[in-house]
Amino acid sequence: MLHILFFKKEQRSTVSKKIPEFSQEKANCGGRACYKCGRCRDWRFDGPDDHWHKIRDWQNWTTDEWLIFELDRWKSYWHRRFDATCSSNLCYGAHAFILRDANDDEVASARRLFPDLFPSNKKILRLTDGFENLICVCDK
Repeated sequence: MLHILFFKKEQRSTVSKKIPEFSQEKANCGGRACYKCGRCRDWRFDGPDDHWHKIRDWQNWTTDEWLIFELDRWKSYWHRRFDATCSSNLCYGAHAFILRDANDDEVASARRLFPDLFPSNKKILRLTDGFENLICVCDK
């Protein structure tokens, strides 16, 4: 008597297990919260990688870097996702800049970097020093 045995080969899925981008929670702006950090994930960054790496290190920015971000169009690299529920605008409303009094060195820096925006006859009182409620920068 001949017995033929067939063993079913175990198949492994080649599909990667995708981690969700959003948690079920809402951010305080009404946007969808990131599952990692809890911040608003309704914005995506479309700028160059060197800008992205710099943005992810925003807590260590100098005054010059804040000025460049705010005034040199870095904000234009952020776009609202097509299905966004965030009720705010970037850098305004729930995602507003934090402003602080400028010292003399920072005023000189602003005038050096952006002479058209900060002429010597214009008094500078406040400069950007962070975000009130930063959007998610975990992933592009």
